[in-house]
Amino acid sequence: MNNSVLKKLLMEYEKNRINAEHDLEIRKQELYKKNPRLLELENELNNYSINIAKQILNTNKKNYIDTLKLKINTLKKEKESIFNSLKLPKNYLEPRYSCSLCNDTGYISNLNGTSKICSCLQQKLFDLEFNKNIILMENFTNFNFDFYNNTIDEKKYNSTISPRENINIIKNASENFINSFETSNNLLFTGGTGLR
Repeated sequence: MNNSVLKKLLMEYEKNRINAEHDLEIRKQELYKKNPRLLELENELNNYSINIAKQILNTNKKNYIDTLKLKINTLKKEKESIFNSLKLPKNYLEPRYSCSLCNDTGYISNLNGTSKICSCLQQKLFDLEFNKNIILMENFTNFNFDFYNNTIDEKKYNSTISPRENINIIKNASENFINSFETSNNLLFTGGTGLR
């Protein structure tokens, strides 16, 4: 795999991720403009969550923390009620990534701190490689016989046909192989590097 191809794909992933997050911000602004109470609820939920974290770190007052958790649950229920009345899906305020496995990063993080390449990125790399090979086959029609000598020289080429006739036989065999690919067995080219 070419590093520049991977780098280009990862830049494409980043662009998709940024677009998904930008789209989310637009949806949020429109929703909050029509339903200001949702923005208030979101802000209150954030504040209570921060307060719980502070209390756990500073004092660990169980009663106060339980009260904060109760308030958070009440706010969440109100938010859910508003969402239900608007008939919005629960994930409306989440980014719409192309891939829900990697969130358009190309990689999936494991619990042990390592990451692995996502199946969506693997598929893109496979598609690029496959398409590169398809392009080579599509250009087969532009094959130029002029590179091959038309002279028969049995001593030089160890053959009773010219190199041009030989490459024509090879080209026809290759085309037959491609045309009957599903029913064909194998096709093997042999010879030293650079031989024609």
